[in-house]
Amino acid sequence: MEEDKEKSYDTSNYFRGMIMNEFLIGGKELNERIKNSEEYKQYIAAKNILKQDEELYNRVNEFRRRNYHIQYATGENQYDEAMQLTKEFSDMLHLTPVSSFLVAEAKLFKNIREMFSVITEDIDIDYI
Repeated sequence: MEEDKEKSYDTSNYFRGMIMNEFLIGGKELNERIKNSEEYKQYIAAKNILKQDEELYNRVNEFRRRNYHIQYATGENQYDEAMQLTKEFSDMLHLTPVSSFLVAEAKLFKNIREMFSVITEDIDIDYI
């Protein structure tokens, strides 16, 4: 019986698809601009140099993971924990490949955060 009903097409899906395609095209263009930016190129170059020493690269990633958890934790001792982590990895943090990578990463992420702020400025979205 359902099969006999004439199919109705929801044109809102068509227009929603067109808008999403525009978002995707804009997103792909933005992706290319990021990959062609000086900050991204410096980040990739620094990462490739660092990855030549697998043990050092793994230690940097451990530092980054733990630092991330400290920064986004809700405890009272974040400052103390960050200082302890810095002390623990101080021998590594002063090495040129490590500091070059961390600085390049910070610059790239700062630009991406700023870009995200511009993209979402004046957009009224409730999200959790």
